[in-house]
Amino acid sequence: MYVIFKLCCPDAGCLTFLLVLFGRVLGNSSFDWNFISVPQTWLGNRVIGFPRGKMLGGSSGVNFMVFGRGPSDEYNAWASLGNPGWDWNGLMSYFKKSETVPPGDANLHERWCICTIHPDPDSGNATGIFQSPRSVDPKGIRPYSASAYFSQEQSRSNLLVLTGAEAKKILLTKYGNNLVATGVTFTSGGKSLTAKANKEVIPSTSSIKTPQLLELSGTDQKALLTKLRIPVLQDLPEVGENFQVAFDLLSLHIEPAPFTRDQVVNNATFNDEQLALYAKTGSGPYAASGGLFSFEPLQAVLPRSQVTTILAQLDKEIKSTKATALRAAQYPIQRKLITDGRVGQIEFSFLPGGPTVANRLPDRSYISMTALSPRPFSCGSVHINSTTPTASPIIDPNYFAFTFDSQLLTSAASTPPENAADDGFASFSQQASWSVFHPCGTAALAPKSSGGVVDTNLKVYGTNNLMIVDASVMPLVFAAHMQGTVYAIAEKAADIVKKANNL
Repeated sequence: MYVIFKLCCPDAGCLTFLLVLFGRVLGNSSFDWNFISVPQTWLGNRVIGFPRGKMLGGSSGVNFMVFGRGPSDEYNAWASLGNPGWDWNGLMSYFKKSETVPPGDANLHERWCICTIHPDPDSGNATGIFQSPRSVDPKGIRPYSASAYFSQEQSRSNLLVLTGAEAKKILLTKYGNNLVATGVTFTSGGKSLTAKANKEVIPSTSSIKTPQLLELSGTDQKALLTKLRIPVLQDLPEVGENFQVAFDLLSLHIEPAPFTRDQVVNNATFNDEQLALYAKTGSGPYAASGGLFSFEPLQAVLPRSQVTTILAQLDKEIKSTKATALRAAQYPIQRKLITDGRVGQIEFSFLPGGPTVANRLPDRSYISMTALSPRPFSCGSVHINSTTPTASPIIDPNYFAFTFDSQLLTSAASTPPENAADDGFASFSQQASWSVFHPCGTAALAPKSSGGVVDTNLKVYGTNNLMIVDASVMPLVFAAHMQGTVYAIAEKAADIVKKANNL
């Protein structure tokens, strides 16, 4: 027996087997927490949805399965914030631990290589056009964290997993100058229960739920906790701050001829045939999750004069912004990443069909082109305004608070006629921009003096055994879809725990 303590994971939802029908469970309360933001001032007071997976395995069971790595420069930026060991080299072995790449079709590969595409977007240079790896197995089935990790170990006698349970509070007790997590209270089957801990307590509850749980447990800004009459056990002002999330602007190009997913959806008979084919052989349109991506530096998308203009605007906004210590440290790093021109500042994604959230016209085929801003300067927060654990937190991504972000996205996505007014498309961007569902940063990995919440061992400052392992620890958003990085963080965290316990 090499693990000497039981692991109890209070996590709402059910262990659910999901096919590759991505996007279909979003908005379904059985699978999705259905979080929404507060009205966004710079988006015409619209509220923005934030889907999060409500199941064992979390959002890995509901995401769009893009699986890759970001640019090496951006992971090195994490380390430059005061996080040794969290650079590209420090994460590389953990990226590889979660990856299995089955052999592909040689003929298809040969033809693909003829195209002008990036040969290896996972090399640390993630700019250019490429077909991203996906978390889809050779049978056309989505492997997610519950099926790929838990299902292999569920028979272990020292592992207990509770589904349909929701954490309410981490129990923290003063021990010398620090706090010790002694357990977690949670609800299950309508009952309030407590799981006691004698080792680490490790929330892995997302960039939205993790700050909520920390605040309910007495760890956050003193003023907020005092207002809600929650005993202040640890004053960490940056819990729930530094909320960073990419956003996009969707445009659709309608084509009457090419075969896309829309032709499957629009034809009930053909749709049933393809579902039956997928169920029987794991092949056909429903086994494909494809999509083409391009991460481009600003200099590759906009004329030099326009780059100069919007960077000048950015500098004015940075100078006039009252920034926290962490944001003040991030701004020059983000700006240098732009001017160096080695990493993508704009992402273009192309999908063979209309988006799942759009109303498709019957008998039409769509090609979706989305322009995304993967590394915005606008930054928001996630905080509680109630002591009720089941109440949704207040989510404010603060979209377009920086004019730079809106100018960048509008310029990249717009292809209007020459005589079209720029302010018309800018207005459209306010009404059409949306979340890319990649939130991070609300329990940031950084020195405490810089506004960090966790140290390089992912331990919450001021505690002996409370760790955070999810996207909330990412100190700076980066130009990539984040699933692969979340797995790498979890693999690195596993080694940290094993080392601490001499395993």
